[in-house]
Amino acid sequence: SELGELWEWFDDPVSRRWALVGEGGKGKSALAYNFAFEVKLKAPLPFQTVLWLSAKRRRFLEGTTKQVGEPDFFDLESALSRLLTYYGWVEEISNPTESKRIRTLELLTEFPALIIVDDVDSIESENESVIEFFSLQVTQTKSKVLFTSRRVPFGMGGTKTRVAGFSNEDAEKFILSRCQLLDLDAAVFDRATIQSMTLVTEGSPLYIEDLMRLTAVVKSAKEAIEKWKTKAGSEARKYALGRECELLGADARHVLLASCVASGPVSFAEVEGVTGLSTERVTAALSELQVLFLIPKPRLIEGEQRFEVNVNTRALVRDTFGSTDLYRRTETAYRTLSKGLPVTGRGAVAAIVRQAVFLVKGSKHVEGEALLLNALQKYESDPDLLGVLGWVYKAWHPPRVIDARERFNRASQLRASRTEMYEHWCQMELREHEWSKAAEAAERGLKILSNNKTLLYYAGYSRGRLGRELLGGLHGTRAQKELDTAKSTLKRALSVSSLDAREKALNADIFRALVLVCELTGDIDGMRHYFRRWTTEYPEDPDASSEWERISRKHRLGSISNAIT
Repeated sequence: SELGELWEWFDDPVSRRWALVGEGGKGKSALAYNFAFEVKLKAPLPFQTVLWLSAKRRRFLEGTTKQVGEPDFFDLESALSRLLTYYGWVEEISNPTESKRIRTLELLTEFPALIIVDDVDSIESENESVIEFFSLQVTQTKSKVLFTSRRVPFGMGGTKTRVAGFSNEDAEKFILSRCQLLDLDAAVFDRATIQSMTLVTEGSPLYIEDLMRLTAVVKSAKEAIEKWKTKAGSEARKYALGRECELLGADARHVLLASCVASGPVSFAEVEGVTGLSTERVTAALSELQVLFLIPKPRLIEGEQRFEVNVNTRALVRDTFGSTDLYRRTETAYRTLSKGLPVTGRGAVAAIVRQAVFLVKGSKHVEGEALLLNALQKYESDPDLLGVLGWVYKAWHPPRVIDARERFNRASQLRASRTEMYEHWCQMELREHEWSKAAEAAERGLKILSNNKTLLYYAGYSRGRLGRELLGGLHGTRAQKELDTAKSTLKRALSVSSLDAREKALNADIFRALVLVCELTGDIDGMRHYFRRWTTEYPEDPDASSEWERISRKHRLGSISNAIT
């Protein structure tokens, strides 16, 4: 099919240039060579010759990377000299560059050629004038130019053929032909084995041939495939990836790592959050990576546009760059950001929630709000979306308290079951010194999560603060009622056992709250009891020492040893 597409281009009298593009090892050069040989045999007039110019400096052969002795060209000067040599005008090679350019263009007009410019990626950026020569000036003659490249050359998005890996059918033909060359038993490569080989090599003829060599030195094709997956194919893959990464800018390399540190597909917002790059820079980097086929176009996964790097590429990136400082920084950023993600399970809503959280962490509150409001048009009255929208308003600068309260309240009415939402609601109300509202928020959550240690703590702490404020306002009866409720709630929180490290650490805060409630109610024995448990379980807690110093001065209780004896 690719050869057919190339012949369609070659037979078009108007189109003068084309590109074969694709990842390393997929056979671009081999395909170009096959086509060039066909043109040599079949080309109609006025074509007179086929000229091959390779900029390739390295190649992968039989498991190792080998340097090419000298590329056919590396800049405009060397390309003009090579073309003049091919045509036989060697006496003009020493002429000035402009004279050689004029003569070369005359020859390409008088004796039209198909020129293969192989591995154009190897040209250094300071020598890009040679690319302009082939792409713009040669195409004004009667000759045609075919490029091979890992990335789509500038301005050639509509004049290219993507060279992908072999299909199972093509791979079978290729493997059987190589059995003769490598002196391997064709019976070893049954259809199931060929399909497995095609899968693990991503259909790359370069990798398939390397895997076939491995088959010859191990016990079975199955063992060779397993070794390839774990280690043996890494050198071939590293070679191809290394060539591609040489073409990447710093931002594109960073975005590639950010797309590979995660175990699955990533969203645009996650890439932004992990890299810290602006929207414009991430967009440009993704375009650069897509041009090189390192990251595919986004697709809809669980209701969200996400980028999914090939499994082999992800593993190879980790293997190749895992020891670099940039990878370590990227991995740390991903872990840090992931800690704040609400646990909402899987599915479209979870994907939207993750994206909104990353947007807000990147200070893009407006975008996060718009994402959630738009999602709520489709997933109307979804409690998770409403709860996260409340969190967005809480995180706003300055906080949009009324909007947040309204969404939190509605989510609780819809029986939102995520502890985090009620925590954020309580924290917002406490920050506003709305003690009764904070208590009500926690108690709303407890109606659904009846024995939740965190929400019990927030409910008890908030009632305690409310009781303290009422005492100051000479509302003794109501204050006593609130403090009694606070004590019973905090005692209940203390009785809840948990394996969760965060909830276990909460006991120190619960002890402190109980000490303060006992102090407010004049329960000195209760205060000593909870202080004793506090200092026994958390002897290094600096708050315990400072709190005892304050309380002991006020109540004349002596040294801290009096509290724990």
